[in-house]
Amino acid sequence: MNFEKVGRMEELKKKVSYMVYGVAALAILLVFSSVYFFTQISTLDNKITQTLFDQNLQLQARLTQLETKVGALEQLNPLKYATLSLYYDSSCASCKNGALLAGMENFTRAMAATNNVQVEVTDVAKGTVAPMGKLPSFYAARTDVANNKGLVDVLNDFVQNGGYQLVQMQDGVAVIMPGYTELVNSGCRNAKPRVDAFYDGSSIIAAQGVANAKDYAAEKGGIDFRMRCYGSDNATQQKCAQDIGPANYTESQQLYSEYMINADANARFVVDCKYEFPALSADEFEAGLCLVRPDACANSTAA
Repeated sequence: MNFEKVGRMEELKKKVSYMVYGVAALAILLVFSSVYFFTQISTLDNKITQTLFDQNLQLQARLTQLETKVGALEQLNPLKYATLSLYYDSSCASCKNGALLAGMENFTRAMAATNNVQVEVTDVAKGTVAPMGKLPSFYAARTDVANNKGLVDVLNDFVQNGGYQLVQMQDGVAVIMPGYTELVNSGCRNAKPRVDAFYDGSSIIAAQGVANAKDYAAEKGGIDFRMRCYGSDNATQQKCAQDIGPANYTESQQLYSEYMINADANARFVVDCKYEFPALSADEFEAGLCLVRPDACANSTAA
């Protein structure tokens, strides 16, 4: 027997055993390290989750406090921020925009200071489309009207004391200025001016105003003068149909709505399906007609 070889084999076995034990020890160490690592990760994740939860609770508490403060401030100041828009057409020579715009600076300052309302002035001649069909007019969105009592008071004052016409719209309200106005349409201008003369059949004053204008137009000549009667009750409507004829009265009702005529004691005249002005005397009618159609005033006889 070769004892030297046997000794070497035994020594090799010992080395292999040591290597196996070493690998096993490393494996055990790796297992324990992994368990420790995942335990630490889980602990850290729990801490982060708890921290985020606590911060979320603090944030919710702060938001609740802010909402309470905002609610208290709103109760102290019921005039929420609102916008009132003025639309006008600088190309309309008969609309008398100069007098309107002259007072806008003071009006704008007062509305901002007392009612928390910003006034915006827009010239539709620059390409902006007005939300209403008649100018010049003020417009306010329905949400602003609902949230700002000061704005409501101003609009009511326009109507009750200023003679403005209130028009309810789908998304807001408009107040149309009295006096000389312009319909937002293409009109129906011809060589001979067309005049639609509107009057309330129950108003003697308005009927006389239309009669005065009719006499002027007949004497002047060259004017397509059309009587337009309207009424809010059955008796007046029947009277209108008798005065101007049933067919004319039916057309008058349609144009009354289309032209958004302001029902008051004045006679109102719409020239060329576009420009409106009030008048009671022949002189007032002539002044309005000459402002809208200067060429008509230059003619003294019918065309």
